[in-house]
Amino acid sequence: MAKLDRIDMPLARQAETPPADRLSYTRFENCIECGLCVSACPIAGSDPFYTGPAALAAVWRNIEEPRQRDIPGLLDLVDVEHGAWRCHAAFECTEVCPANVDPAGAIMSLRRWSVTRKGI
Repeated sequence: MAKLDRIDMPLARQAETPPADRLSYTRFENCIECGLCVSACPIAGSDPFYTGPAALAAVWRNIEEPRQRDIPGLLDLVDVEHGAWRCHAAFECTEVCPANVDPAGAIMSLRRWSVTRKGI
């Protein structure tokens, strides 16, 4: 949970109160925060320093929908040895996700962003 707290996406979030006009309220995040992706990940099970697929997917959600977040700061958190680059692309996290969030795809997108911002 501390890994999700670092990127300001805690596992147990505050309840969101929809506006009075409930028809205009839509939640665009599909993650149900079940943790199956972390359980299925062979790296998360063997490396306690690995950020993990849930936290990395949360960072990608923040990049897609920034909501005044510090995007360069978030990329700095995941563009490290135990961040997006530690993933071995087993795609087990995506395979078990009941909400079809595709954490592995998010991690690959984070890698692309990291490489692009460095101009490589």
